[in-house]
Amino acid sequence: MKRNIFTLLIVVSILIVFSTLIFASEETMSAGELWNRLSDSARLYFILGFAGGLTESVNRLALLPSPLSLRFLGVLREITDLKDFIWEHYEAVKAVTDNLYKDPANTYITFSPMINITCQKLKGEDIEPLLQKARKEALK
Repeated sequence: MKRNIFTLLIVVSILIVFSTLIFASEETMSAGELWNRLSDSARLYFILGFAGGLTESVNRLALLPSPLSLRFLGVLREITDLKDFIWEHYEAVKAVTDNLYKDPANTYITFSPMINITCQKLKGEDIEPLLQKARKEALK
């Protein structure tokens, strides 16, 4: 179990470092600025890659031996639900994310929270409190 968790953490760490290196440039760019500079197809592939990453994470976490805590299983269920929603609605997720990043107030919200907020909006939830919280977190 510890080996699986360690392997997952290594994979996630490598992905974070790799994505940081890819998007690093001489000028610092916010997530919103980067998103708005990407082509339409690149943004769609980003959403699909995000969903693919969630899928891979869920598949690896599901292999952990039992017994797992109820809290862990709840988090795993949330990730699975988010993954499934993105796969089912990836074009709408891209379109709403596009619109949210057009607002300069949202430009510093990173991709993961923004995609989660996007999904909440598509589900009909009031996202203003989520946006305000994410904006504050982004400026820390």
